[in-house]
Amino acid sequence: MRRLPSLAVLLAALSAPLMARAQTQVVSEGPSRSSIVIYPQLYGVGLVMITETREVNLPAGPVTIAFRDVADQIVPQTVAVQGLPQAVGEQNYDFQLLTPGSLIRASTGRTVGLVTTNPRTGKVTQERARVVSGTNGAVLDIDGRIEALKCGDGPQRLVFDDLPPGFVARPTLSVTTVSPQARRAVLTLSYLATGISWKANYVAHLAPDGRSMDLSSWITIDNQSNAQFPDAPVQVIAGRMQRLSDTRPTSLAQQPFQPNCWRTDSGRTLREALAVGGFIAGRGGANFEASPPPPPPMVQARAFAPAPPPRPSVEDLGDYKLYTLPEPTTVAARQTKQLLMFDQPDVKFDRVFRQTYNTAYGSGPSYQEASPAPTQIVLELKNEAASGLGLALPAGQVAVFEHPDGDLAILAGQPGIRDTAVGLPLELALGQAVNVESQAVVLDRSNVGGRQSARVQVTLTNAQNSAASIEVREGGGRPNLEVTDETAAHILKDGNLEWRVTIPANGTVTLRYTLAWRL
Repeated sequence: MRRLPSLAVLLAALSAPLMARAQTQVVSEGPSRSSIVIYPQLYGVGLVMITETREVNLPAGPVTIAFRDVADQIVPQTVAVQGLPQAVGEQNYDFQLLTPGSLIRASTGRTVGLVTTNPRTGKVTQERARVVSGTNGAVLDIDGRIEALKCGDGPQRLVFDDLPPGFVARPTLSVTTVSPQARRAVLTLSYLATGISWKANYVAHLAPDGRSMDLSSWITIDNQSNAQFPDAPVQVIAGRMQRLSDTRPTSLAQQPFQPNCWRTDSGRTLREALAVGGFIAGRGGANFEASPPPPPPMVQARAFAPAPPPRPSVEDLGDYKLYTLPEPTTVAARQTKQLLMFDQPDVKFDRVFRQTYNTAYGSGPSYQEASPAPTQIVLELKNEAASGLGLALPAGQVAVFEHPDGDLAILAGQPGIRDTAVGLPLELALGQAVNVESQAVVLDRSNVGGRQSARVQVTLTNAQNSAASIEVREGGGRPNLEVTDETAAHILKDGNLEWRVTIPANGTVTLRYTLAWRL
């Protein structure tokens, strides 16, 4: 009679193929090279495209590749890996990062070591404590005595016997695949991440003649993440790209540690209290200190500016502009970095004063302003080589400085500019003038057969010791708006009727015109 195999033999036979194909983990500690393409901030979110080169030794068979030190604000659904022997079967992102706050929060209910140093004698005492709460700081139960960590007179720190499960010290992305044979693989890992953005900042120094300026442009990179890119090629994209407002990274489980103490008799500020002591995790004594504040943005020193480096190159990327830095640079974690884009001397401009009215939208038989109104100061430029520019200008902010005493720089305004292509006009609105004013009076209105008309008188006053050029605009935007009578010729500019008048020094000019339109 034939004997049937035992249950143990059957289970062993079934499990043998599975064991033979068990996953082997290969760890990539970090990229050998990386490059970044940075986008402008949108919806309050910075965005960067990161491309990394990773080299790993793959064994034959199923393998899990763990990519450590990916950006902490990675958008996992955008990950692409090139160079694998087969397609990715599964992908995981581990983001339960080990921080003082997350460690304390996860240790609620556990017993830890408490080390206290007497500030007067220097004596160190150690005792056991149970973490009662770790939501905002740490509340401890010490032999039935409830105390808040770092709310006493002396420095304190916690010592953890071990780590709660599921924590990782560095952000890690893992993928599974199958390698037909053992091999050395050079992989390209690319993904989007948030927390890094760029913007264009401009600095304009006006010449004493009031007709030209020295204009510098800076690429300001703002890295609000913990990712860092040493000696990396950097590119930035200018233009307003369509992006979904929900482009967010996976929610990182990083709990801040912020002791909230009512005591003030220790004589220490909160910042000083945070700097005292520290945290020790595990028996190895890995210290966690309070993170220093991010460095302030760099400020251009006009008198001591170094020799300008080579300019970034610019090329078209569809309807956008792609700027490539001339050489690799290091973008550190939590850093604001500024790089010179260009430095253009002797850029020509016209200073004008502007006032805009909307007479066609008024009501009543007549209208008169209660008092003269200040005008807007506008610097008008042409983005062309003949005027000293002729460069693609990304949208950004301009800090405009006057030099009334030669070397002394006085801020005159901080206007914003839009993306401006070569050949287009550019305007910098500085603010309101105090010496050039206008006062409008609607002398009369009429309505004959649905045809409206208004007769307007504008009195322009210049209290400066030099002549002033002023633009009076009618920006009503009504269809079929026309001028039937005027004391000075008008033009059509930016969809508005405009009169440009020169007012002599310490003088007054009166402008009259009649508008007509149909409702």
